[in-house]
Amino acid sequence: MSSGPTIVDVPSESLRSHYLEMLFTNDQGETTIQASGTAFFYRTERRTFLVTARHNVAGRAWRTNELSERYPVEPNSIRVHGHVAANLGRSVHWDMPLYEYDSEGDPLLPLWLEHPTMITAMMNGQVRQQV
Repeated sequence: MSSGPTIVDVPSESLRSHYLEMLFTNDQGETTIQASGTAFFYRTERRTFLVTARHNVAGRAWRTNELSERYPVEPNSIRVHGHVAANLGRSVHWDMPLYEYDSEGDPLLPLWLEHPTMITAMMNGQVRQQV
């Protein structure tokens, strides 16, 4: 049994925070930026996750679980901002939906996971729409 420190290989993208914008797009296709925040990517052997605070994806205050008075609807997507690895001066962003929708456009399932004891949420970090 070793008494030394455990060495962990931390992916370099986990060492960077990314700027987020929480978005709500209505039935007419009009998008409102409701809030901003930060997140980081966490990679396992098989998947990459975007990790952020629960209130960013839920659109609710963490203590009261109430919606904001300013934006009384939950965000339905988030915009992730980042930089191009080959050219750090060039920034990009992409939108990630927060819910899977039925044929009527009603949300079926959240595409994010909530940690059972912490106030964090994780999403599959796959880029769904490059902007």
